[in-house]
Amino acid sequence: MERTADRDRLWGALVGLARATDSHEGELTDNTFPLFLEAIRLLDSPVSECSIDEMTFTIHQEKAAVTPGCAACKYPCGRTDDFDMEELYSASVPVRESKIRLMEGILSFSRSVSNPDDREYKLLAKAVFYLGEYLSPEQIDAVTTELRE
Repeated sequence: MERTADRDRLWGALVGLARATDSHEGELTDNTFPLFLEAIRLLDSPVSECSIDEMTFTIHQEKAAVTPGCAACKYPCGRTDDFDMEELYSASVPVRESKIRLMEGILSFSRSVSNPDDREYKLLAKAVFYLGEYLSPEQIDAVTTELRE
């Protein structure tokens, strides 16, 4: 799995969108879940930094559509902020290894689904959400296992 600053920003933006879907599920658009899959497939392919940057912009637009009040909020809570992937890579070894396995599971899952249903889209969003959460390796590995089933 190739790691670059642009790819880290896209992963972080996806976590932010996953956070938005978790707290604003009733406001999702028809594009929300398909965008997850499209972005993850982009992360799993050799593409230009420009393509990654464009997708990050698109993810931010979608997050703004799902959570329109967040951008203008006078008291931002940070709930839908992008995740700083440096936190993942500087986490304790067991947590970092579990989250890297989860990222690999997310990429593998995106390759294995051709026409995902609502349950599969929600599982994908949940897995991305877990990348930005403070969880035990066991909790993270449980979602990775779920992706494989």
